[in-house]
Amino acid sequence: MQQVADATRPDIPTARPDELLGTVWQRTAAAGWEEAIVVDCDGIVIGRLRGRTWKHDPDVRVIDVMEPGPTTVRPNGALAPLVARMEERGTGLVTVTTPQGVLIGVVVQQDAQRLVAGEPPQQIWVDCDGCPGRWKLRPSSLTT
Repeated sequence: MQQVADATRPDIPTARPDELLGTVWQRTAAAGWEEAIVVDCDGIVIGRLRGRTWKHDPDVRVIDVMEPGPTTVRPNGALAPLVARMEERGTGLVTVTTPQGVLIGVVVQQDAQRLVAGEPPQQIWVDCDGCPGRWKLRPSSLTT
């Protein structure tokens, strides 16, 4: 069974609540994203930046314009039902966290749809003893 972790991308830009919106937008756009996740000093997800939010004054603090408390999912959930919910609701991106709310990454609907259709993931999430886990290249995607 494919899990949410199989489709999770760890490269979503992040922002601190005290950063200026313009600074975060420059970093986000340079990375090729249109959304960023706001995390506190412990890496816990507290908000999201997207869409019209970027049209605010670039000198405003992120905390003053972010969407607070985005919906999150866990990496060990089933992927196919999540993709179905994303399609039904028109959701392009879902935030993935640990049970404590620490950011792991995001699931992008198009990436997840390809995996459900049978394409293998390039990275996999590996649990480990004494740590929250880590990303590892899937053995078939390594080049020799």
